[in-house]
Amino acid sequence: MTGTELHGDELIAERHLAASPERVWAAFTSPASIAAFWGGSHATVPAGSVAIDLRPGGEFTLDTRAPDGRTRRLRFVYVRVTAPHELVFDEPVTGLRQPA
Repeated sequence: MTGTELHGDELIAERHLAASPERVWAAFTSPASIAAFWGGSHATVPAGSVAIDLRPGGEFTLDTRAPDGRTRRLRFVYVRVTAPHELVFDEPVTGLRQPA
């Protein structure tokens, strides 16, 4: 199932993947996979820039590099970490919460 819902000021997007929870968990918790997920034609993410402290209150950070060479550091704080089924993190600057 795939769906998007608006609840007040929350936008909830849900995606069900044809992959095991363990495989998805590994993709969201390894530096190389995080770099590939966040990168794309809009920016690259050097895998070496990804740092992970996988625990509630811990953070993961990464650098995005735009095509013009500008670099921006992104920081996220883990809220809930329950392998392999729940990984929730916040982006403290905007307050964006991302369940993965």
